[in-house]
Amino acid sequence: MLSKFTWSDYVAVVAILGGAYYLIIAIRYYRKEMTGILSGKLKFKQKISDGYTAPGELEEADFDELEAVVVDLKRSVLEQAGTSATKEQLLLQLKQRLANYDGLRQPAYRVAVNHYIMQHAQEICGVAFSEGELDAAWKTLPR
Repeated sequence: MLSKFTWSDYVAVVAILGGAYYLIIAIRYYRKEMTGILSGKLKFKQKISDGYTAPGELEEADFDELEAVVVDLKRSVLEQAGTSATKEQLLLQLKQRLANYDGLRQPAYRVAVNHYIMQHAQEICGVAFSEGELDAAWKTLPR
């Protein structure tokens, strides 16, 4: 009896049943969001009051700010320091530049900035930082 069904029949039935299941879940639990999307009125989620946003809730403006910070670090600190800077001098300049950047409170941004600094400090200045050194430096920043 099962030999009458082909794999394409099986995949089609599974796709239809899976789609129907998720449609029922969406209608049952996400009715308001679906009507907002279908009517063209998208509502943006507000940030959590403590300044932390979940990874899925990062906004485009936050990414623009992060990009501006790393470009500023490259131009104003790394390229100006050149190969003559020591690790301590470079770390002091980075701390001064990042003292007012609130993005370091968010783990995703801190990791991104750390990786950027580690890679570009090595390439531009010849100074190697570890992630632990940078995290320790960010913890001593005045807030």
